[in-house]
Amino acid sequence: MGLKTILCITFFACNLLTGAESPVREAEPPYPLIPNSYSLETYDANGNLTRQRDNSKDLTKRISVDSQDRITQIQDGNGATLGSYWYDEGGFRIRKSSLEPKNNVFSNVEILYPNKFFGLEFIESENVITSVNNVYLNGVRIAALNEVGALAYFLTDQVDSVSLVLDDEGKTLSKMQYLPYGETFVQRGDLNFAPKYNSQELDRESGFYFYNARFYDPGIARFTSADAIIDGEFDTQGWNRFSYVKGNPIGAKDPSGHLGESQVVDTTVKIPLSKFLEEATKKTSEKAAENSGKVFSKVAGKATGALGFLVPSEVDAPTKKPSTDNRKDSKLPIYHRLESDTQTPKTAKMQEQSGEIWGKEARGSNFKSVQAYTGPLPKGKRGVEFITAAKEAPGSPPGKAKWVEGYAWS
Repeated sequence: MGLKTILCITFFACNLLTGAESPVREAEPPYPLIPNSYSLETYDANGNLTRQRDNSKDLTKRISVDSQDRITQIQDGNGATLGSYWYDEGGFRIRKSSLEPKNNVFSNVEILYPNKFFGLEFIESENVITSVNNVYLNGVRIAALNEVGALAYFLTDQVDSVSLVLDDEGKTLSKMQYLPYGETFVQRGDLNFAPKYNSQELDRESGFYFYNARFYDPGIARFTSADAIIDGEFDTQGWNRFSYVKGNPIGAKDPSGHLGESQVVDTTVKIPLSKFLEEATKKTSEKAAENSGKVFSKVAGKATGALGFLVPSEVDAPTKKPSTDNRKDSKLPIYHRLESDTQTPKTAKMQEQSGEIWGKEARGSNFKSVQAYTGPLPKGKRGVEFITAAKEAPGSPPGKAKWVEGYAWS
């Protein structure tokens, strides 16, 4: 490998371009990020960051990756292990072992992730195991409950970066502010809460954020490995496989590590608080219900209590979206269908948005049918309201009927 002259870009602390020079570096082929005045990056043939030297802090990180370009271990310049990481077959990180500051002392910390809604942490020096239940809304962590029942609420900005953490009584537990690309600008209070910039988890042992598919280094505003997905083949920035949200960290985020999402909001659209809380209850996934459904009820209940003068209806009151009235007889009842245990959230959402109903074909018939019943939806139940020409089937329980598309029972 020979010496090669390449362009070197120097960035100011806030990622402002301050100069350019052409140093000589042993580099073949050109690397995705060129060394600047503050740090020196080394990459492997696949574009994975394997070594990082921070000259200003006199720190060196040696990074090991597996065959799927995932970071498995990070060591310091002396070979001491700072962090080790394990993943399942789908790429979800299931375990982390790291050296972290706990109560002003560096301790070995083991964290297990059975799923994203629940976590276990073991601090070796204290010989203590703690657990936490996480609550999500639209993929963003909004609250957490520990094993002693203490709740923490995460308040975020326009790109879902956690700026405030509040307790049950609304008191501030933690306050944070960030530079545009995620470097911490202000931090006060308890810093042990996991979600931070873009509501992603910061690995304090490395300074990297874990973005599910890849790791992100806010210090250089780049991912540590190349994106496996081209984010827009007709967009020049889409081919930059290391940049973050195409250079727009103020108005976009990248929750998956693969694809930037714009967070620009139409300010003319007003969402009532009652509707927000209602959607929060509906859109918590089935796994969240299993692991932290009670937690979410407590969160929503407290929010309703604190803001009751603004919320005229129950938090868990479901939205009824009637379909087109196709009754041949206006006196026929309106039917409802509950979400079944086997129905996917995707199908339920499609039904709620369109008012249409899907079901299996009845035995010995070409008609598609679903079980339905009359009357309002039970409190807290999720379902679809629809209007049909169906009549109660002979022998069916009172108030229940079998709805058959295009057919009425005689």
